[in-house]
Amino acid sequence: MRKGELRVIAIGNVGIVLRMLSALQTIASLTASPSRRRALRVQVQSIAELAERTIESAHDQSRFDCAWRVCPKLLTQSRFYSEGQKR
Repeated sequence: MRKGELRVIAIGNVGIVLRMLSALQTIASLTASPSRRRALRVQVQSIAELAERTIESAHDQSRFDCAWRVCPKLLTQSRFYSEGQKR
């Protein structure tokens, strides 16, 4: 799959958007490197912009909004930080 191809497939598809968001949240929770976490934040922001532009259903937008609310916290904290460990 080429770079960005998954985002093209996800246009208007809240299921794929939510799965991408979930995957990035999981990766962020396991990532201690500040530069890698910044890169993940950029990707999450791109997904949010895609959702804002392409999700038409109010119900689907509400589902995305619920998932989006927890992103900032998950992208700034990792279990390694809270446990005092470094990777």
